[in-house]
Amino acid sequence: MRRTEAGCGVPVRVRQRKRWVSVRRGWSRFWRAFPTFVKDFFSPLATIAIAALVAYYGHQFDERQAKAQETEASLKIVSTFSEMLRQIDEKDEPRKELAVIGIAHFGDDALPLLRLALAAQEQKIHDGAKAALYEIFRSETVSRKKVIEFLLDQLRSSRPELRTGALEVFSDIGGELGTFTAGVISAVKDLLRVTDGSLRETDETVLINAARFLSNYHTLDSENLLLDIAEKARSSGARRQGFDELNKVANDVDPCRALSRLRSITDPNEENKDDLQKAINQIRYH
Repeated sequence: MRRTEAGCGVPVRVRQRKRWVSVRRGWSRFWRAFPTFVKDFFSPLATIAIAALVAYYGHQFDERQAKAQETEASLKIVSTFSEMLRQIDEKDEPRKELAVIGIAHFGDDALPLLRLALAAQEQKIHDGAKAALYEIFRSETVSRKKVIEFLLDQLRSSRPELRTGALEVFSDIGGELGTFTAGVISAVKDLLRVTDGSLRETDETVLINAARFLSNYHTLDSENLLLDIAEKARSSGARRQGFDELNKVANDVDPCRALSRLRSITDPNEENKDDLQKAINQIRYH
């Protein structure tokens, strides 16, 4: 006799079989729908992932291309610059000028190489860099503001060759500094700051070029800075340059003040006694 559930006329085994059939049908429907579910759920994620991969590798490719282009540009600059150096010894001024223009044509790309050249011990390389920087400023292949900022960075460098080079280029630019003049003189003033009775700057070549630069600007700041160089520089060569350039400025600014300070120098270096007297005479009898 078949066993039945209480209150029901359906045998237990039949009920269990129906439940099992129902479960199997449920799983069957699930697996048939699963591919559609996976497709609907993962397709957007896959699209995002593929897009991310394309963007990443595209960026990597662009970076490699950019580096390759930078290298190519640097090689061209080096080649042109080498040609320019070969022409510096020549008497053909037009060819020399064309070579300088060739460097200036590279604009921003030329600046890192010109920084290295400006610091070179070889005078021809140093002079070539100065000429190119002046041409870049004059022709504005790089904005004048950016060239001035580049030169001010060199003026703040720990390397005296770069400080010297920057001052030389500023002297070449001269009156063309225009609205940048006050900022450049302020930077030179900071370079020549007096600390404990001595100038912050100690390199003789830098001080000589600072004096030459300041003599182009007939202002009270220039007069004071030239007096500082003449009185407080450690080297006799720098002091001599300060004395020599002073009369160009003092006679147009405040000759009485300059004379008073010069006369207060009671113990000049033996090498600078004549320079001091010459400066006093030039200012008095100019």
